[in-house]
Amino acid sequence: MLTPDFVKGLDFTALSPASAGDHNTLVDGATPASDRGLVLWSVDTALNTPDVPTTPVTTTKWKRYLWLRIPHGSASSTVPMLYAWNDNATIVATYLKWQRFEADNSSVLALISALDLRVQDLEAVNVTLQALVNAANSNASTALTNSSAALSTANAANTNATTALSDLNTPTTGIKDRLTAVENRVTAAEANITAINVALTNINTTLSSGLGPQFIAPVVIYTGTAGIAYTTQVLPIPSTCKAVILQLNGSHNADASVLGRKNSAGSDYLLMRMATVDAARPAYRNAQVFVPCTTTGFDLFVPATSGTLTIQLIGYVL
Repeated sequence: MLTPDFVKGLDFTALSPASAGDHNTLVDGATPASDRGLVLWSVDTALNTPDVPTTPVTTTKWKRYLWLRIPHGSASSTVPMLYAWNDNATIVATYLKWQRFEADNSSVLALISALDLRVQDLEAVNVTLQALVNAANSNASTALTNSSAALSTANAANTNATTALSDLNTPTTGIKDRLTAVENRVTAAEANITAINVALTNINTTLSSGLGPQFIAPVVIYTGTAGIAYTTQVLPIPSTCKAVILQLNGSHNADASVLGRKNSAGSDYLLMRMATVDAARPAYRNAQVFVPCTTTGFDLFVPATSGTLTIQLIGYVL
């Protein structure tokens, strides 16, 4: 850049002496250096009506000036706006070639977009959590109902036992009839105790089954007349899975059987069988079966049949 900030309007070197007019010319004719500029300052004449400097169109030195525009007193925002003259810009009716300095807010917009995506993710997670909470509430309600039934049965058993004790403490007149009545009441009490055990077993089964059966859109594991399906190659088995719910569909002239192996390295098999009533006519059969599972999956073996058999996964027991 050039060292002096201004180019003098008159060189006094060749003048001796210099007159007052020469001094005026020195000041009036002075201009900023070619790489320097000043600031033009104006106040809007009305709301959103700028007092635009038009001199740069005819005066070269003003093209290097900045224009500081002060909003009108009635404007909602009184923040000053800064403009620069750009010869390469397309001229417009109001601002000519004055172009306003714009703040770079691209990083802020990027953060807002990322935040919006995060909010969407949280909303999706909230929907999933709400579904799990609803399922847990449903299981808790079922457990409460079973507990109430067990308590009612226990109260009935206690009443029968109290009555039996009362009969035993009655004077011995008619002892044979009373002993018979006691035996009947003991039998009833035993039946009630058995019912209590069944109710408690149901409660334990409900509470230990987590979220209970979870049904999904059917996933075809195997279709054919004879072969083997390795579920570990077809789909993942949840770590909390206790059993899978399979559906067998087929049309055969004879009984159809499928062997299920709990573990690909095991030797125990479970027989899933579809039997036809009339072997002389092809019959379409459908059967749902439960197969215990592990995190390593299980294998299905389909013996040769005269028709096509389809095996599909329709749910889990967790």
